[in-house]
Amino acid sequence: MPRDAFKFKGAGSKPVLGGFITFDSMPMVEILAGIGFDYLAIDTQHAMLDVVMAGRLMYAIPTEMPVLVRVGNTDGSLIGKALDSGADGVIVPMVETREQAAAAVAACKYNPAGNRSFGPVRKHLGFDAKEIMERAACFVMIETAKAVENIDEIVTTPGVTGVYFGSGDLAVNLGLHPLEPHHPKIREATKRVADACQRAGVVAGMHGQTPEHIRDVIEQGFTMVTLSGDRTYIARGAGDMLKAGRAVR
Repeated sequence: MPRDAFKFKGAGSKPVLGGFITFDSMPMVEILAGIGFDYLAIDTQHAMLDVVMAGRLMYAIPTEMPVLVRVGNTDGSLIGKALDSGADGVIVPMVETREQAAAAVAACKYNPAGNRSFGPVRKHLGFDAKEIMERAACFVMIETAKAVENIDEIVTTPGVTGVYFGSGDLAVNLGLHPLEPHHPKIREATKRVADACQRAGVVAGMHGQTPEHIRDVIEQGFTMVTLSGDRTYIARGAGDMLKAGRAVR
């Protein structure tokens, strides 16, 4: 079964909190792996990383720590390669229908349950096909008005571990600024997605950009929140150090 970090634990459970990786830097990943996050997610969609790079970066993460890879698209070969490289699950972008969600699930499962080809790379995966298949979490991204409209069909698709809500792309789709997470239309969609996930008993995941935004999405019912990303960690940390230095020079 998917790692505990990627399971829905029900009402009253504390949300799991993750870190986001966009840099091709094993030392950076090693540092983040020791911070205390519940999971790490590696981005191969928007970052200058590909699945091969993600597989290499995973060697800097202890095998007991859950890892997700956001793949670049719905290509089943990318999904299979990410899982074969040691990822505990994938985040699949731009899913709008139950059929597309089912295709993402099929790419995570071996025949006859799906169409993934057997070929684990990492030693810790072993060679038990059933065990490898069952540990793979499948998250589908909800990023358009059509996806929000179909949310109940998507979250009840067999094999979907949860959804990853992309408020930025949804905002663009609605003609809004991508950094308007508190716009009434985005807040309405955010709550609708969280409620649908809770009804279906699946994980509701998304990015949290600021302390205030993180608090807000958790209060709305999200059970898995990725806390910004490595670029922000560096910028904020460096900014704080510079501010402190200027205050005493």
